[in-house]
Amino acid sequence: MATFQFQPEDRVVAESDLHPGAVEVEEAMKRGSTGSAASDAVKRGISGLTESTQSNWAAESMLSPTSDHSDDDVFEECYAACAEAEKKQPSPRPKALPDCLLRTNFSALRFRKSCYFDATVRWGVQGFTPYNHMLLPIGFTSPEEEYRSLCNDVCLWDVAAERQVELAGADALKLAEMVTPRPLGTMKAGEARYAMITDEAGMVLNDPVVLKLAEDRYWFSLADSDILLWIKGLAIAHRLDVCVTEPAVSPLAVQGPKSLALMHDLFGAWVEELKFYHFKAVELDGIPMLLARRGGGAAR
Repeated sequence: MATFQFQPEDRVVAESDLHPGAVEVEEAMKRGSTGSAASDAVKRGISGLTESTQSNWAAESMLSPTSDHSDDDVFEECYAACAEAEKKQPSPRPKALPDCLLRTNFSALRFRKSCYFDATVRWGVQGFTPYNHMLLPIGFTSPEEEYRSLCNDVCLWDVAAERQVELAGADALKLAEMVTPRPLGTMKAGEARYAMITDEAGMVLNDPVVLKLAEDRYWFSLADSDILLWIKGLAIAHRLDVCVTEPAVSPLAVQGPKSLALMHDLFGAWVEELKFYHFKAVELDGIPMLLARRGGGAAR
């Protein structure tokens, strides 16, 4: 199920891997030094390198050996020196973020919050990812626990970042069928269809679900890309009688085998008869919304 609601510790960065000691290590490898000379050079050069640099340098060197000596001999000494240096060197100290980043306003409108933002924070969201210039929650507990909930119970997801593009006007259908190669003329109000959006070369730009609200009104429920601008450009270039906007709509996903029972409790028994890829206008506590059955699998 999906509802489309009409919405009224300091960070640290790892120490740089670059270090002058890498030069001496690399030179030892180029000379193909072996025995105690190579070992001493490697030890001197590697003494200040971080663990990740040691691993990366060793991997790169193995891809492009530059001497006629036995690779096994040289690399054996290198890895031995790495292990010895690792015992003596403390872990690299993390550095605080630069002041310029600490003074940066990451809550600016470039990343909008959804109308569910406060609720996700209250329930312990662990992080967000940018999606359609919004903050999309990416987890609350562990992937394993959330997977079990999805398979056995019911999950509630803030997917308000899946923005809608509305096409309204006499040429709404004409524009909609210019945007996607899938025919939409036989759709009835209350139906939805999966319809990829392609460019002039047939390359996929987005893979939204299209909802038909009325004969002259469609919503494209988007994945992550600036399709609003693409569709507006087509409408203007072809002088179509259509208004292209982003309505104030915030999808909320309800998934899992117990989702139907939850919707039954909230909206009534009629939800059991809601067909696949259909929706209906409803209200919940005075909030207008569209209740749609979408997604795959037996769970609604």
